[in-house]
Amino acid sequence: MSLTTPEERLAVLETQYQQAVQRIAVLESRIPNSSIISPKFLSRAFTVWGHMIVAQLIVTIPIYCIIFGLGLLMGSSNGY
Repeated sequence: MSLTTPEERLAVLETQYQQAVQRIAVLESRIPNSSIISPKFLSRAFTVWGHMIVAQLIVTIPIYCIIFGLGLLMGSSNGY
């Protein structure tokens, strides 16, 4: 397909532009509303810090429960 006139080129470019605008709108609607993508540095930093604390709790609480349970078992077998 050969675009010979400037009007044809302009019509194709306008169509492509409208399609791009629609795709951008769809992609922007899929972005979560989260502080992790905030433009403010402190907001992002505290969000990451909060996620890190939650991840540490998820990992350490079961470990501490196992250690506590083993300590109870070892203590009860020793007669304490």
